[in-house]
Amino acid sequence: MHTLFLLDLDPKSKRFLTINEACDYLLRNKVKKETLVVGCARLGFENFKIKKGTLDSLRKEDFGEAPYCLIIPGKLHFIEEEALELLG
Repeated sequence: MHTLFLLDLDPKSKRFLTINEACDYLLRNKVKKETLVVGCARLGFENFKIKKGTLDSLRKEDFGEAPYCLIIPGKLHFIEEEALELLG
């Protein structure tokens, strides 16, 4: 089972919770830094970005503009693993 985090946004104040901030928050709350995560930015737009890595490595990645989501995958099917290799 995968866990999807839709990161908070407040467009009126132009404030968005970034993937980097979300990774830092999870690390502070005892999620292991080796945990596999997938960061997604601007899904549905032409300039989308999808990146996979450890929680520790993605907190250093530049994802550009919002909106963002973060996924902690559960056990992956081999097709999901292949798709992540292509996208990430």
